[in-house]
Amino acid sequence: YLVPTVLRWLLALPGDGRLALPGLGVLKTGAATLHGEEKRRLVRRVNPNLYQSYGATMLGTISLLFPNDIAEKAESVGRPTSFSEVEIVNEADKPVGPGTVGRLRCRGPAMACGFYGGGVEGEENFRNGWAYPGELAMMDDDGYLYLKGRTSDLIIRGGVNIYPDEIEQVLLAHPDIAEAAVVGSPSRDFGEEVTAFVVSQGDIAVREVMAYCRARLTAHKVPRRIIPVEALPKTAAGKVRKRELAARLMDQ
Repeated sequence: YLVPTVLRWLLALPGDGRLALPGLGVLKTGAATLHGEEKRRLVRRVNPNLYQSYGATMLGTISLLFPNDIAEKAESVGRPTSFSEVEIVNEADKPVGPGTVGRLRCRGPAMACGFYGGGVEGEENFRNGWAYPGELAMMDDDGYLYLKGRTSDLIIRGGVNIYPDEIEQVLLAHPDIAEAAVVGSPSRDFGEEVTAFVVSQGDIAVREVMAYCRARLTAHKVPRRIIPVEALPKTAAGKVRKRELAARLMDQ
């Protein structure tokens, strides 16, 4: 079991065409975001027996992505486990259909009944017998679950919802970008604008990356700023501290 941070260290090592860890029967990851292109590279360069789990402290494991899913469903976190009931709902807590982004809610036999001390956070995360992990998500027609970012990470530009994950996937497909994190920055005209922080794995030209994004994203999703950084701030589990990145923009 390796968290995404360690897997990215393995991907950054010079390759000679051979698998970095060929003898593993199972290579499992979880705890933080791992983008689709990264999973494909891991299968090619580290080990083909890659499993990804998605879960939450309040519920345990929610879904599992198997090795044979990665070719076509790498952007997902797999299908819900047999002991997890999963729904995507709108702001009125009404279920939405496949292909529609909404709030993720789950329930199952391992679900907690609340947070110690309760309070506002408990009311937000536990309602009507469901646990709300705080994720925006989507289900496809085959029942695979796709995470679109934390509800707190949603960017609303000129009244249009923008999901950071879609832009991060595009940036990570660039050959010179090792890591990327997209956040909203204040805008007088649109309320929020899209800003991307990127960690390069070689020489990188911001103008070239901008052109790369324009060719792959609709105009309102193209980052207005791309900020190269040496490293992204992360938790011990490897999750990017997006609030810290957003705070940097407020200070500028």
